[in-house]
Amino acid sequence: MNEKKVSIIIPVYNCEKYLDQCLMSVVNQTMDSIEIVLVNDGSTDNSQAVIDKFASKYDCITSLAQKNSGQGMARNRALDIVTGEYVMFLDGDDYIETDTVKYLYELAKKDQLDIVVYNWKKVDRSGRPLESTDHADFDEKNMDSQELIYQFLTNNQQLIEGFSWNKFIRREIFETNHIRFPLMKFEDIPTMFNVLSYVQRGKYINKNIYNYVSHNASTVHSMGKQSLEDFLSSINMVGDILDTREMKAKFENDYFVYKANQLLREFGRSFNTISASTYLTERYKQNLDQLTIGKWMKSSHYSDYKLIIKMLCYKLGLLQLLIKAYHKIKPIN
Repeated sequence: MNEKKVSIIIPVYNCEKYLDQCLMSVVNQTMDSIEIVLVNDGSTDNSQAVIDKFASKYDCITSLAQKNSGQGMARNRALDIVTGEYVMFLDGDDYIETDTVKYLYELAKKDQLDIVVYNWKKVDRSGRPLESTDHADFDEKNMDSQELIYQFLTNNQQLIEGFSWNKFIRREIFETNHIRFPLMKFEDIPTMFNVLSYVQRGKYINKNIYNYVSHNASTVHSMGKQSLEDFLSSINMVGDILDTREMKAKFENDYFVYKANQLLREFGRSFNTISASTYLTERYKQNLDQLTIGKWMKSSHYSDYKLIIKMLCYKLGLLQLLIKAYHKIKPIN
């Protein structure tokens, strides 16, 4: 396999209705020297037929298949064979703008970047914009690993998020540092955080070049038991990475804020599922009890009044009562 400039990795699972649009968006890119690796993660619909149709027509496509093992395994299998100088990820039901790859590659080469993080918008099935966030103040902002980690931890994931699909990454970072996705849900969070910790030169682009297709009108969902367990593990893995990279002391207060925001948010969304499981109740209690008012007072984020109010309510048992009342009035799917 000849080395390419950019590798696009697309895990596919039961998205036959959207896969055609996704693949058209990558095979019609204005840049040459790209490879597209599709990994069918045990789809039970006609996704493989769509893959076969495109693979027979476009030489740049490599098709792999596996039993249903999750996106982490699918992405890892692709990472093991791709040759691109840079790698990017795309979900099989989303799509990118036609000039995306050329734009990102030329920018990364010009500025010698290890990573480009780009903005995105949520669209409905017809492509109508539903939601987007403007980060104009950060447009074309250069960031090293320290700044990227700080923004990841403290900006409530509004700027530097845990998604893999809005990042253009030098493949060498994965290979040199032996980075792969853990085999769990929310595998993006620790993996992308690990990648960020090795970046020397990065840049944020406030350009909506990734289209995230929403399949449900509801914007808030409760998780199942396994998802909640994996979510908690992914948040703790971020702390483990800080330890491994000897960054815990520098970012201890920032990680506290990150963990508190993430766990309290999900505790509210998925309270019914958590409270119905003795195991999950104990796990979340153990982690939430670590979030003390004293630690908050020592942090540099004492002006985050929303967080302190939620923490106080949890410590006093009021948050649980408020959540129960809210769920009765407005059930969360």
